[in-house]
Amino acid sequence: MSVLKQNAKVAVIGSGISGLSFAYYLSKLRPDVKVSVFEATDRVGGYIRTTKHSQSGLMLEKGPRTLRGASVGTLLIIDTILKLGRQKELMGVHKNSLSSKRYLLSNNKSEPLMALPTTLKESLRFLKDDLAKGMIPGIMAEPFKPKEHHEYDTESVSEFMERRFGSWSSNLISAVCHGVFAGSSKELGVDSFLPALAKLERDYGSVLGGLLRRSDGSTPNEQKELLSKYSELFGVEIDFTNLVKFLKDYPMVVFGAGLNSLPDIIYEDLLKHSPNVKFQFKKYISSVQKEGDRVIVDERNSFDHVKSTINVHRLSNILNNQNLKPLLNQITYSSVALVNVYIPSHNYLKDTPGFGYLVPLALQNDEKLLGVIFDSCNEASSRRLFEPAVLHDLKSGIVTPDQSKSAQSEGDYTKVTLMFGGHFYNETGFPTKDQLISSVERVLQRDLKIDLEAVRKSTIEIELIEDGIPQYNVGYQMLKSKIILKMKDEYGHRLSLGGMALGDGIGVPDCYLNGFKSALELSGVNEK
Repeated sequence: MSVLKQNAKVAVIGSGISGLSFAYYLSKLRPDVKVSVFEATDRVGGYIRTTKHSQSGLMLEKGPRTLRGASVGTLLIIDTILKLGRQKELMGVHKNSLSSKRYLLSNNKSEPLMALPTTLKESLRFLKDDLAKGMIPGIMAEPFKPKEHHEYDTESVSEFMERRFGSWSSNLISAVCHGVFAGSSKELGVDSFLPALAKLERDYGSVLGGLLRRSDGSTPNEQKELLSKYSELFGVEIDFTNLVKFLKDYPMVVFGAGLNSLPDIIYEDLLKHSPNVKFQFKKYISSVQKEGDRVIVDERNSFDHVKSTINVHRLSNILNNQNLKPLLNQITYSSVALVNVYIPSHNYLKDTPGFGYLVPLALQNDEKLLGVIFDSCNEASSRRLFEPAVLHDLKSGIVTPDQSKSAQSEGDYTKVTLMFGGHFYNETGFPTKDQLISSVERVLQRDLKIDLEAVRKSTIEIELIEDGIPQYNVGYQMLKSKIILKMKDEYGHRLSLGGMALGDGIGVPDCYLNGFKSALELSGVNEK
């Protein structure tokens, strides 16, 4: 990407976490550049949205809610929050807390939730379930199976797992596909969803053999270089090596007031300290055209560069470029019905505490359920990460286990989030509100043994997220490369793409990291 000239003008389309991160870092790296952020709604954050229950004041998450503990993007997020003096907002869920337990839905009607085993007792129970049928022989046989040559990005997750480990593994991983992409393991590409496993087979001929033979599981070189460059440019509040050690005890990082705090904090800092960044809300961009060495937005606003982080189907209509449109429209999205349920005065999760459960593809699933998150259990297990003494120790290089505040007491209420649809809605579309509520009642009564009358008296809020999650299906990596090459052919270095569809992943840390990486590249600072 070419370097911006002095006092250049840059437009950012979309103020989700990708667009905010990009604007934030570009403004720090190049304070001479004027950045205009165009947002179609009246708020920042995109699919990150936290609301409050009108009576109890409890938060209800309408989108993502957690960050992966020691991921590179999370390291940058934590450092930013610490720099801005908002460390009290950061909470963590300890690896030994009850909320760290995860379940899969089983066809065992008496005990439908099967814990992913962490103890011998749980392992024995798991191995007796149909979910694990063929598991032991499948694992034992994998190192002896011959390596098969498959062209890059031509095999699905399901095909790869079944080929290497057997059908049991394909079914188990299908539940994870539901939880991450709301997608089908039969359609998602293994080189996008499980690239490390696919690479192990290519490099070593076996997944398990490769795991035993490779030197370590350290951070990939590209990400190490990004962390090193970040530290060089901005300095760090806590040495990243020490922070990674600390976060190994906290696989989940959350915000005490909800994940919406993250975009809000970034936005507030931009308003206060970055006069070169301006926001326009309720601004629906209708056209982007290249004219010479400039990019014209809505036929009158001229920019040196435009960064798009929005849904690529919408971008396709905005660009109206007949050479790009067919490629952009090949990226598919899944739609999700997200349902928050709040039941006061009783904790129905006492007997099955954990993060939640996911639904494997092989189960009969008339409700089209993807999974259920146990929000009240996760909140009870959250603890403040950076008390003053802990922060002092970490900054001094002292890393000891259990440095953070003890867990909160368990609340006397039940709050869960149910996720429906995804690839199941590709043919049918969204159900009606009444159909969704009936599905919620059946699921909570069947899987969590919640009294039907209690469900009917509960607060139920429905959020329909249409075309919300891009699908990294078989062929996605090749398609992405074609789009980027065609974009350069058509627009040179005047237009760049990001967001969930064309960044480095769909997770919040992935999008945040991609914003930093894109800003660094465009700023030219890395070339000096």
